[in-house]
Amino acid sequence: KKSLEKKFFVSDMKVSGDKLFIVGRSLKSKKEKENFFLKSFKLKGQKIKQSWAVRAKDSGGGREVGTSLLPLSDGGILVGGYFDGTWELGQSDPSKKLALFTQPNLLGNEFDSFIARYDSTGNLSSAQSSSLPGSDFLVGMAATGEDDFTILGNRKIDGGFGPYLSKIKSDG
Repeated sequence: KKSLEKKFFVSDMKVSGDKLFIVGRSLKSKKEKENFFLKSFKLKGQKIKQSWAVRAKDSGGGREVGTSLLPLSDGGILVGGYFDGTWELGQSDPSKKLALFTQPNLLGNEFDSFIARYDSTGNLSSAQSSSLPGSDFLVGMAATGEDDFTILGNRKIDGGFGPYLSKIKSDG
């Protein structure tokens, strides 16, 4: 039995070999909006031990939500989600560089999807936002090649709302 902490909301969980990945959002206080988190655990028999973790550094009071995970053949993980303000996506080593995502629009009333690729030790190797007009919310990912992926999401633009599919590369 493993407790994650209070005020954590889990969106997705994937197992790959002896690794367990969990993504979602968390709240540190009632004043703060949701912040992205990603955790990696090592599975050994009945034991579960955290290997590394990543959290967001919120720069503009927005919300960042991790929604989807896709384990990669090299032991890494592709993570996706959405955000509505400027923020920095971290690495397992807090002294390493961060990926900066900027607010989707000046009004602050739209969301943008993102994907990020981490290696097996939690090093961020690439990150990108969708930069689509309107609001978009990534909900799922599937591998369609070694570095090719198809993402599924929902998009709101010009008063309409509906699904979208997009093919992407995760190599930056």
